[in-house]
Amino acid sequence: MSDVKMSSQKPRVVLCAGVRTPFVKAGSTLRNVAPEDLGAYVVNDLLAAFPKVRDHVGEVIFGCVGQSSMAPNIARVIQLKTSLSKRIPAYTVARNCSSGLDAVTHAMNQIWLGRSELVMVGGVESMSFYPMRYPLSFKSKLEPLMRAKSFIQKLKVFSKIRPKDLKPINTLIEGLTDPIAHLIMGSTAEVLAQEYDISRQEQDAFAVSSHHKATKAWESGFFEGEVRPVVNGHSAHVVAADNGIRGDSSSEKLAKLKPIFQRLGGSVTVGNASQVTDGAVGLLVASENKAKALGLPIIAVLKDYAFAGCDPKRMGLGPAFATRTLLEKHNMTWKDMDVLEINEAFAAQVLACIKEIAKSEETLGMPNLETLNPNGGAIAMGHPLGASGARLVLTLSRYLQKEKLNQGLASLCIGGGQGGALWIQSVA
Repeated sequence: MSDVKMSSQKPRVVLCAGVRTPFVKAGSTLRNVAPEDLGAYVVNDLLAAFPKVRDHVGEVIFGCVGQSSMAPNIARVIQLKTSLSKRIPAYTVARNCSSGLDAVTHAMNQIWLGRSELVMVGGVESMSFYPMRYPLSFKSKLEPLMRAKSFIQKLKVFSKIRPKDLKPINTLIEGLTDPIAHLIMGSTAEVLAQEYDISRQEQDAFAVSSHHKATKAWESGFFEGEVRPVVNGHSAHVVAADNGIRGDSSSEKLAKLKPIFQRLGGSVTVGNASQVTDGAVGLLVASENKAKALGLPIIAVLKDYAFAGCDPKRMGLGPAFATRTLLEKHNMTWKDMDVLEINEAFAAQVLACIKEIAKSEETLGMPNLETLNPNGGAIAMGHPLGASGARLVLTLSRYLQKEKLNQGLASLCIGGGQGGALWIQSVA
């Protein structure tokens, strides 16, 4: 690794390459593959494609939300499962649904500061691996067992355990419930649907469009350029494509589904919400000078980013506030953006963002909604929490390159009441 010299001029940060695993439903074809192995897979794939970078990676940064106790600081575990040097530092970032995007922005900062020239970045989540846990009452009643010596003493410990102590807690549901608003994420989408008067029919129509766009993108070969097949080592089964996309989706089919978060009067269903998913994304982010020195391809320029906060009950509006912050900072309007990506946590949430964005139409204009999520989104492909932000960066960058467009914004809502947005520009 070469020494990095500080420069008075901020270097341009570029995306050189990226790959992802297929995004698959939790509990399906990748359910036995640990998240650290998914992450190592995409890193190894990039190292195989670009062997020169192995000796020039300055850091490894990965986003992950539900880190396993078996792989703390999962970025480091991922790195150690690859051929990268053990001397390279690695760390994990966690900003809920934006963790993958956060990893990219950390890499941008490190390059701007002159601390690194080439960073291995990514995001990973195996929602299949989220554990079940038992109540603290069960733990406290079992603790004396370690001190019990005789059979009678042990029997007394077990005699204090009650059925309620054995009721398992789903950590996935627990993790998706805001500790301040006390609402599961789907309920925050119901809040927005009511506040912005978004009908069930509008949500279902948006969901159908996502599936159809994603189907078209796969059929055209677009995603083949970023998805690498994964071999499930337990079954030797090759997982080659996203498995949640339904090309035959229709409003009529979705209308048959019942609301899941608000049974009476609700409109958010499993059909117009993102899927619980496993997947990983790996990206090579570098200074433009370093990329050129190593002869690496340059897909896009990562210009700048912004994060913004909002009420946790209305967390789905985060992208509207973050994109507004970014546009205003650079004196831009929506006319300057060719593509807008808003992560599809829920159809209601994306539609609410569009209505919120419209409040600034007089000063910032309106995005071209025909270019919103042109290849579909998380409703069709799924939402592996720690990976989605990195996936948006990769997909948007490749789309700008393919269509010869100038620039766009990738954005996500973030549990806890935040939004993140990244400004991406094609290579001039």
